[in-house]
Amino acid sequence: VAQEPEAKANTKPEVHHDQKNNGFAYVFYATKDTYACSVLVNIHRLRHALSSTLPIHVLLTATVSPQYRDALRSTDATLHISTPPRLSPSSPHYAGGYYWDCLLKLLAFGLHTSTDPPLQRILVLDSDQLIQHSLDDLFGSLPATDLAAPRAYWTDDKAALASTFMLVEPGDRLWALVREALAAIRPDFFDMDLVNALLGDTVTLLGGEYATLNSHWEDWNLPRWFLRSSSPGLNLTTVEAYNRHVKQHLSGPLPRLQPSSEGRESQAEPVAAVPRFPSSHPITSELSNLHAAVKVLHFSAVGKPWTYTPEQVRQLRPDAHPLLAEQFATWRAIAEEVCPG
Repeated sequence: VAQEPEAKANTKPEVHHDQKNNGFAYVFYATKDTYACSVLVNIHRLRHALSSTLPIHVLLTATVSPQYRDALRSTDATLHISTPPRLSPSSPHYAGGYYWDCLLKLLAFGLHTSTDPPLQRILVLDSDQLIQHSLDDLFGSLPATDLAAPRAYWTDDKAALASTFMLVEPGDRLWALVREALAAIRPDFFDMDLVNALLGDTVTLLGGEYATLNSHWEDWNLPRWFLRSSSPGLNLTTVEAYNRHVKQHLSGPLPRLQPSSEGRESQAEPVAAVPRFPSSHPITSELSNLHAAVKVLHFSAVGKPWTYTPEQVRQLRPDAHPLLAEQFATWRAIAEEVCPG
């Protein structure tokens, strides 16, 4: 039975014994039931589709319901009921808002203090993602490093790393650095800012396939890290010009639907999707190739996967690549099986 030690930033949590822990583990976190549902989806992917047997730890706040805690516990994950470190009192999100509990994931840097034997390498993952390929080999294939992470290639800061996927070697020295930074966090800093400030100079960089936005299938573009010379007939200049033309000539904003409540299905009229480019166009096949290469897909287009059904995605983005709606469909098919209610 999974234990639930308190794991606060300034207190030493209880130590629990896990005989299955070989030093490697996956770590997820959730502050709401919807995010806990996505944790369950990814645990199901790891265990059943990708056959991973590595231990899984989940950082949760008390706001996650008992039924979701029970569902997570049934996967044999180790739960840690935790209080997120607070943002700076000067932050506009200090009293609430989207980012108010974003620092919860940073408690993962101290998880070695609550496991026996101590964790040696952990893979910390945001839950609003979909794991598509096995990640187990990554644990043993990298040299010693405090942190390995992909670039946040979608930002203006080309040197920024993504905190959505972090391979961490937890230890007392690193945990002391993180705690010190948390205690003096700047008003304009969130989790990704703190991680970049602390470890951006020493990070071991991973490929973009470990943190790929699904907006590429909405916007019909390719990340630079994926561009290859083996794409006969693909003229990206023409594709980009047509994409700009489409955006400039849309008659007003795209329609917005009422989101599904708490991840449940809502009705939407069937829509005949008309992709922006035909199936025979090279950009269509290259986006399919990109999808096959992505190891972890981050939901950034339209909304989170529990917010819109695949049919709603087709209605909101009828000219998107067909794989955009399929990404939502894949997530929802698993969620219907593993999430309570």
